[in-house]
Amino acid sequence: AVLRRGVELSLLTSAARAGVDELLLLGIPCGNDDADARALDFLRELKQLLADSGTALGVALPADAFVRAEGETVPDAFAQDSTGAGIVQYTGWRMLSVCDYLALDLRTADSDSAGELLRGFRFTYARYALRLLVADAAVSETADAHGMRRQIVCPATD
Repeated sequence: AVLRRGVELSLLTSAARAGVDELLLLGIPCGNDDADARALDFLRELKQLLADSGTALGVALPADAFVRAEGETVPDAFAQDSTGAGIVQYTGWRMLSVCDYLALDLRTADSDSAGELLRGFRFTYARYALRLLVADAAVSETADAHGMRRQIVCPATD
């Protein structure tokens, strides 16, 4: 694990030194305290290594990274409470404390499920300058219809 981490950090910092403007990390393990702690340690170390490069660091997270302990999603919570109080408890917001931006990974969503998720998500999307990672044109159109135009097009992986 230590060797793999060193190789990953080396590859990412080499890309930054080569002039990459942004790094968007996909598949960062999260969702429980142990995985979150490991991911945050990795991101903090990477962010420190990138400090002089000017490279922006982003993380794409699944929608379930924004789930309350009670099982209520952040979009539902913000539909009722627009203050944003207590958001630092969510995995996604902890990641944002380290990264330059977060992207909500919608690559496996269809337009109906994306529409359901995005319906109450406008406040969160705007407040935290979230980006959307999309693979499907219909999902992109659904996001556009909700006024969410910060999109990154990336094919879904199997």
